[in-house]
Amino acid sequence: AQFPLSWIDEEKRTYISLGQMDVWMREYMVEATSDAARRFRREMIRVVPRVHTWEATYAMYDPARTTGANAATTGMVVWSWIKNRLIVWKSSAERWMPDQIIDSLFAIQEEFNPVWIGFEEDGLNQWALQPIRQEQIRRGVVLPLKPMRAPNNKLSFIGNNLQAYFMNGEVEFASPQPD
Repeated sequence: AQFPLSWIDEEKRTYISLGQMDVWMREYMVEATSDAARRFRREMIRVVPRVHTWEATYAMYDPARTTGANAATTGMVVWSWIKNRLIVWKSSAERWMPDQIIDSLFAIQEEFNPVWIGFEEDGLNQWALQPIRQEQIRRGVVLPLKPMRAPNNKLSFIGNNLQAYFMNGEVEFASPQPD
């Protein structure tokens, strides 16, 4: 009764067109998704212990702009491609304050010396660029930042682009990644 039927029908069509009927069922029909229906199931997550030595690495940050209980998390991942394997060295999803994001950028630079560090462009332009520049000057370290445009639907983008690699056993985590 809270929403008109026309709005409900349109909203449902939108979820269907995005391939997110499971989200519609969970969020609006209060039906939880079974493990079998998930894109990434626990058995797809393979931990193969490995020490980073010479491998070229890349990093990506998707910063959240708030840290409240309902806020998104700041996503971070460091990876390498080794032959046909995607090796995830480190990843996290944290409710970080801006200074914690900046500290993490420099820690990743020091630990992995990535070829580039992707940073979601809107976040980079809106609030992070100035304090990152100031910290680079203070530390005497230049980060290889690369602005990256966020896809229209991040969850679908991740699922559609990574699911096949996970299903084929081509993704390995170098250590357990609880987040």
